[in-house]
Amino acid sequence: MKTAGDLLKEKRLLKELSLEDVSKKTKIKVEFLEAIENSDYARLPSSTFAKGFLRNYATFLYLNPDTMVAMFRRDFTQNSKGEIIPRGLVEPVNSKPRFISVSLILTSIAVVAFVGFLGIQLISWWSLPKIKLIQPQNNDTYGEKVTFKGTADSDATVKVNGQLVILDQNGQFTLDLVFPGGTHSVLVEATNRQGKSTLVERTFTVSK
Repeated sequence: MKTAGDLLKEKRLLKELSLEDVSKKTKIKVEFLEAIENSDYARLPSSTFAKGFLRNYATFLYLNPDTMVAMFRRDFTQNSKGEIIPRGLVEPVNSKPRFISVSLILTSIAVVAFVGFLGIQLISWWSLPKIKLIQPQNNDTYGEKVTFKGTADSDATVKVNGQLVILDQNGQFTLDLVFPGGTHSVLVEATNRQGKSTLVERTFTVSK
């Protein structure tokens, strides 16, 4: 049964990317990327970090981040010490019942709430900006003027082949570019305030 790390590694190699290439784009340390690909999650700071890194790595490779996190949850869990361990490893159970005070319960609830809040902030920090390119489509043929239409996060900076595009208040953009006859590959890049980018490539033909 393949793990999330197996799928990420296969997609990275298919794209002929090194771990250093991925690290530069995602800002995830190379040693953490290696740990994810080898399912060695004990080398990561916590389960929250692991899920955040998985989402960021998957998004960069155009894989479904929710699927990667679901596979991680299927194969791993977190013990009482906060360590990530494979599911099925059972910790010794103390046969003597312990009295749990109200203050301990309240403290636990507060800790869980704080960790949840921190997790949301981390995921937000590591998330890549969203961009959807409606036009042009791959392998279509156009006249010399090609219209680029799409949507992106309203606070993102969008460039088409390095040319800055203005977004409206809903994150929509339109840009007309003139191309000579032939086949062209164009990169559309969305960059958020944290400096993280999402790239979309389109290849199309311009009739002479």
